[in-house]
Amino acid sequence: MEIDDRTSVADLDAFAAADGETLAFLFHRAVRAMMRAHHHQGHASHAQMHVLAILRQAGAMNQRELIRMLNVRSASLSELLGKLEGRGLITRIGDERDRRNVVVSITEQGAAAVKGAKDARQRGFDAVFGALSENERGQLAKLLRKVVASLAGASPQQGENRKSINTKYRGRAD
Repeated sequence: MEIDDRTSVADLDAFAAADGETLAFLFHRAVRAMMRAHHHQGHASHAQMHVLAILRQAGAMNQRELIRMLNVRSASLSELLGKLEGRGLITRIGDERDRRNVVVSITEQGAAAVKGAKDARQRGFDAVFGALSENERGQLAKLLRKVVASLAGASPQQGENRKSINTKYRGRAD
């Protein structure tokens, strides 16, 4: 049986071994489920929430500073800020010292939106991981840290070795 997006989680029980493809598929499904669990209609986008969180933490700042921090084009940030301002989440006021600059501030409504999104995200994560006992959560955290450390420390040579093993035993290079 070939694993693809149509494969149900129940079908995976047919696989006796937890090979890399099966683990990657399960991980992908888990990440997609988590994203769906905390994505809410009507809330600001991830990029908008990022800007709001920066403003909530750092306070008012000029638009040029935000452009540098976010590494985005001026037009892209202006569009994003326009949406936030339209929803009453930020204000933009011309800088009195330099009229070419605009100072961006978060409103009380914007700060409340950041807190609400953070709380909703936490509830979503709690719901996703609610199926696991505290012990299982600890085991999963330990295993994921190990995977992340392995990926972070993988040398190019290790990557080439994996490719040759995949080619030899599975008939393909990943």
